[in-house]
Amino acid sequence: MIAIAGFVRLAAAAALVAVVAAPALGCRKLSPASTVERAGAGAREARRATIVVKAGERIQDAVDRAGEGDVIGVEPGVYQESVLITTPRLTLFSMTEGGRAAVLDGSGVAEDGAAIRRPDGFSVTGASGLVLEGFCIQSYAGNGVKVTESSDVVLRDLTIHDAGLYGVYPVACVGTVVERCRVSRIADAGIYAGLSRRCVIRDNECFDNVAGIEIENSDDCVVTGNSCHHNTAGILVFVLPNLPVKVGRRNEVRDNRVQENNLRNWGKPDSVIGELPEGCGVIVMAADDTLVTGNVIEGNRSFGVGVLSLTDINLPESDAIDVEPNSDRTTVRDNLIRDNGARPAAKIAVQGLPGVNLFWNLRGQGNCWREETTGRFPETLPLCR
Repeated sequence: MIAIAGFVRLAAAAALVAVVAAPALGCRKLSPASTVERAGAGAREARRATIVVKAGERIQDAVDRAGEGDVIGVEPGVYQESVLITTPRLTLFSMTEGGRAAVLDGSGVAEDGAAIRRPDGFSVTGASGLVLEGFCIQSYAGNGVKVTESSDVVLRDLTIHDAGLYGVYPVACVGTVVERCRVSRIADAGIYAGLSRRCVIRDNECFDNVAGIEIENSDDCVVTGNSCHHNTAGILVFVLPNLPVKVGRRNEVRDNRVQENNLRNWGKPDSVIGELPEGCGVIVMAADDTLVTGNVIEGNRSFGVGVLSLTDINLPESDAIDVEPNSDRTTVRDNLIRDNGARPAAKIAVQGLPGVNLFWNLRGQGNCWREETTGRFPETLPLCR
């Protein structure tokens, strides 16, 4: 998320009201999302691992000596390091034993005794075809897993907790798959895909983050089968200005559960994410040809689905809008949307705007809705044919 001061003119400054969120659990209390399911698979992969990292050794040393196509198995244990991966077609997985997994931990102590945090857990650059699975990643200052300029990367069965700005962070990538991950206590977006194409984000659980999942300035991404609950906002599909990619098109948000996203916003001040009002289910802003369908969206105190424009946010005076600012041809249909908008956040209420299930700012072309729910702003929305 690029820092942009202020949120919506839906939103003059006002205090946020704290709400109780689902408890977030770190790696000491929480094994990876699918440890039980993948224990057999882990044992099978251990037999074909070309390199094994034993507890007490460094994962980075194994990655440095690996060649393209190698399979690295990591024994359960705590590994206090950051790992850089640049070799294509590696498979790197956590072995499991008694429900325990390999934990990548970013905490440390400086020479003067002060507590420090390493920047990223896994940093992946130009490593197309990477498969990374089964790790628990915690206590980093930057990101849990950052992937740049890579294609066909698979990130699977990761538990990421309290790992900085982004839990999973692919940027300028093609064909990234993020699946069956559990992400919590992230200061921006639990799972983010930016400047990317054809990403698939499926079957993940995101909670206790500022935003659960965010697609930004990306094309042809699919967000499906996820549970986003107890965040400030559930799922975002955005286009922001002054980035190398100027559009976000043909993204799909389908068959997700977006529930009770009413967490007090604790994100970075003077950024879009830091100014989000609590209680937002799904937001589409300045993206085109977005499909929102088949989702269960309920219990979000401000609105269920909002379709907005860049002109609804307060940009710094020095920032020019170099993208088309409206959301065009958004389709919102066949969702179960209920019990949203019961207590809109102060940033919305101060504008005299209601809390609703469906919100549109009346800008953009070709947007349409086909929903049975009541509670709309405006009361009449264009009907999908």
